[in-house]
Amino acid sequence: MRIFPASMLKGLSSTYKNAPDRVNGLFFLAVEAGDIKAVNKIISIPGFDVNKPKDVRGHTALMNAAFNNCYKIVQALINKGANVNVKTEGPAGGYTALHAAIEGSVLEDTDGNIGIINLLLKHGANINGGDGFTPLMEAAIQANKEIVELLLSNGADPNLKDNEGHTALDFIKDGRAHGNTQLIRELTDLLSKAMK
Repeated sequence: MRIFPASMLKGLSSTYKNAPDRVNGLFFLAVEAGDIKAVNKIISIPGFDVNKPKDVRGHTALMNAAFNNCYKIVQALINKGANVNVKTEGPAGGYTALHAAIEGSVLEDTDGNIGIINLLLKHGANINGGDGFTPLMEAAIQANKEIVELLLSNGADPNLKDNEGHTALDFIKDGRAHGNTQLIRELTDLLSKAMK
């Protein structure tokens, strides 16, 4: 985890007025580094909009913090007004912070991002959102039974189809469960029962 030196964060308000892209870049670096102090300093700049800066993939800072399991940063961004339902645009459009938290659940040193997923849901994350590719489909690809159960218990619709007609059930065998017959069977049973 990188920690930003205080000297790098001095004069941010005037820098933001004159060179907002520089501050936006620092903002993303602070989020990626998990530096909550730097993030709090930047989001407290008058006029700073936590929803506006996006990285080259079109991801918001909230998406990146959710992916990297930075609970305190996710919480700070939501408290500052981050929209939990912002979606990426373009060919890979529809990716949300909820998708990011689920995708990041397989990283080492995470608790499966369950805390972040619950926080996003508590603040109104669209459990069935994603422009055809739902968070439940992402959980099926990641083969995370705990997250699949959590999403289903919070109202995820297992019958929804992506743009090619696939349901979450269709994604299990080609995802991270590939070759793990026990996990494939458990996830298949879980989703099959929910689809009835």
